[in-house]
Amino acid sequence: MLGADAARTFGRYGVRAEAALAFTDDPSGRDAEIKNSTLFAVVGTDRTFGSYFNVNVQYLVRYVRGFTPLESISDPQRRAAALALARASQQLRQTQHGGTVRISNQWWHETLKAEISAVLYAPPWQLLIRPRITYAVSDRWQVLADADRADGDGGTLFRALRKNSLAFLEVRLGL
Repeated sequence: MLGADAARTFGRYGVRAEAALAFTDDPSGRDAEIKNSTLFAVVGTDRTFGSYFNVNVQYLVRYVRGFTPLESISDPQRRAAALALARASQQLRQTQHGGTVRISNQWWHETLKAEISAVLYAPPWQLLIRPRITYAVSDRWQVLADADRADGDGGTLFRALRKNSLAFLEVRLGL
């Protein structure tokens, strides 16, 4: 694997970029049962307004080297195995675009914190949303409310994760 990253601030704006090239045992993409080599890159910026209100946005791109369309695999068992691997590794298309957003804020002397974050890929369409609220009752006690909601087009990873969507309430005691 090879990777690189860079970050710079311009006043109250932060700008970041990183990329990783992952090499696999099938660089040509001929074996449908081995994940293909992938280039994944992220470019983003964030800005804090006032003391705590923060907005972070990123553009994502994934390029699959040696991509083979699943429709070109004639053996149904190999195609099913290739589909499962492509879904789990987000390699359903040669190029996939996406984005993330995270918005957060704090109030009441930093005792109440709220954020919402999301990841969107298209095509194929996939979305994961995660809202979170944390309230510090005292220096030791916290109450958290959290949720995850995943969905997407049929056959995608986030569609498979839809059944794992959840919401929960948590109480933490710091010792």
